[in-house]
Amino acid sequence: MNNIKKWFICMLIVTLQISIVGAAQVLKAVPEKVKFGTFNTFQIKETIVTLKNTGRETFLVDKIKADCSCIRTRLANKNIAPGQTVELQVAAMQRFGGKFSHNILIIPKDRERFEPVRIQATGNVVQPVSAKIGWTGKKPKVLDPNGPMRLGSVHKLSAKPVIYITAKDEQFNLRDSVPDVNSARFELHDYKFEKLPVTNPAKLGIKKKEHLVLTLKPKEVFKTGITKELISVKLTDDVKLDIRTIFQIVGDVYTSERMINLSTLSNSVSKELSIHFANDTKTWEDVKWNAKGYLSKAIVIKEDRNKRTDSCIRLTVSIDQSKLEDIPKGYLFCRVNFYQNEPTDDDVSVLIDGFN
Repeated sequence: MNNIKKWFICMLIVTLQISIVGAAQVLKAVPEKVKFGTFNTFQIKETIVTLKNTGRETFLVDKIKADCSCIRTRLANKNIAPGQTVELQVAAMQRFGGKFSHNILIIPKDRERFEPVRIQATGNVVQPVSAKIGWTGKKPKVLDPNGPMRLGSVHKLSAKPVIYITAKDEQFNLRDSVPDVNSARFELHDYKFEKLPVTNPAKLGIKKKEHLVLTLKPKEVFKTGITKELISVKLTDDVKLDIRTIFQIVGDVYTSERMINLSTLSNSVSKELSIHFANDTKTWEDVKWNAKGYLSKAIVIKEDRNKRTDSCIRLTVSIDQSKLEDIPKGYLFCRVNFYQNEPTDDDVSVLIDGFN
């Protein structure tokens, strides 16, 4: 009996020791606080954190999580033997300026016996440049870091973006830039420096600033439709811009809208729709259309002849209230194709939807 008691007490002590070891953090991170310092937006800052297993058993890493997608990690070996030291690569890339503080959590597979390891990453991000983007011959839009930049409609032969880049302060000299553009659909055609107009530079006590103007061109002729494109601009090794764009490529005939929402059909008001004719294309003499979908039975489309021009036809889209009882309840839609004589694959179309 005494031997059994001794054996039980020994096992209890061992269990308590294992529990204590498990409760303690056996994986040590150096440093526990990563300070990236000050760096530019879109610049990638990297550092190394060493992880050492101070326990007596192998520490198996299940996953590594950060509370922001702007923090990326890489660990080559997730099985860390007792006494072994491994390197955790930590990278930060911020799209916005300002100070940041994020947590990285190293989670063990055996969560009952081992505690996770927390690493704090801090830094200060500055944006040394500002930018605008638009199509050649059109007014540019100020770059929104939240993106994407909605650049509207552009003819397939006129899809040539222009990017205007200005230094925010004297800490970055635009003249040091060697512009490099990385894009799947565009390439750098030309760049130049232009003086920015200042109303009264003598009164303001400043010199005339300048901006860098990048003109891009498509690598090949676009097909019509909605296009999303990421344009990455590298000025120096430490100064970069990522410009996410979305735009509609149109042909010689296109509509002002690709989708018209009539909201609640019983209370809907008429909506305007324009058919545009580009590249010296002759305006249709008459507009014909066909529609498919439940909503097509109640759709009314008319042309306003008084608003017709050499390059545009104005239409109104409305609902015949007397037909609402003949169509199903709920969300409805229809696809409307517009053409001149006979339907073809080049017809322009609009999606119309609403609730009955």
